[in-house]
Amino acid sequence: MRQYVRGWRTGPRWRGRRRRGEDTVGIPPRRQRRFSPRQTRWILLRSVDELDADERAYRQALCQKSATIATAQALAEDFGRIVRAHAETELDAWMSAAARSHITELVSFGRGLRRDLAAVVAALRSPYSQGQTEGQVNRLKMLKRQSYGRASFDLLRRRVLYHAA
Repeated sequence: MRQYVRGWRTGPRWRGRRRRGEDTVGIPPRRQRRFSPRQTRWILLRSVDELDADERAYRQALCQKSATIATAQALAEDFGRIVRAHAETELDAWMSAAARSHITELVSFGRGLRRDLAAVVAALRSPYSQGQTEGQVNRLKMLKRQSYGRASFDLLRRRVLYHAA
């Protein structure tokens, strides 16, 4: 019965397992994966080595389609490399390139870096990080927000001390 009715079908076939000998005529090609904006952001920010084939093709297509995206991706990759390598000598050239890009967010970010240039250079020179301290401050603020308007200082103190253990 299935073989008899097959000729009448015009839409795409059910994508179940194919049996041996079944033809593939009339089956549409496999659709490319769709990526959310969040996934796209990570695809653009991650190293090419970490991407699978679909993600590489998607990234390449995005960069070919939009010069703005290609510029932003290249600048973000360069900035990450500068920070990871502590290459303070390349920072000034990067800020100039960000200003020439005319991408509002990057121009603003570069301006902020110039405003605090001494602190940024000191952070690049130093082998130490404020990450642990910032993480503790973030945790304390989260605990404080959770108990806002519901508890006294004594309860907040107990929660802080309890979570520190």
